Amino acid sequence: MSTRRAKRSRPRSGGSRSPTRPATRPRGVSRDRPQRAPRAAEAATERRAERLQADTRDAILETRNSLKQQFRAALAAKETDAAEQIRGSISALTAQLDELSQISLDALEESDEVKQTIDRLRASAQDLEAEAAEMTDLASALKKGAQAVQKVTEIVGTLRGLAPIG
Repeated sequence: MSTRRAKRSRPRSGGSRSPTRPATRPRGVSRDRPQRAPRAAEAATERRAERLQADTRDAILETRNSLKQQFRAALAAKETDAAEQIRGSISALTAQLDELSQISLDALEESDEVKQTIDRLRASAQDLEAEAAEMTDLASALKKGAQAVQKVTEIVGTLRGLAPIG
């Protein structure tokens, strides 16, 4: 056993290792090939999750519609106990649909595209507010200018009455 331990502790290359270069590369990293970003795998996973969610929603809707028909039939046959059980199942399926909808909304709110759109809308709203403030300032200035012109007109009219211009 002691010989095995001694062999393991010796460096394989026989030389000293460089302090600036790591002794080993991380697993799966090649010197020749650059690492790929995991975006393709993430996108495929997202698409699969979306498909599964849509399939689940469709299955729940089909089941709920079928239960609604059974509920109507039970009411028509005056089977109140069966109708109440079916109503409970319909309520549970509706709650599951609501939960799926909330999950979809949460995922949508977290998406980069929606965040960018919201940021653009906020910037546009700020620009519109600035333009509205500028328009208000311009309208106020025009109103003051009109008042000044009116006063000048009144002064000119008063001066004409005092000294006839020939």
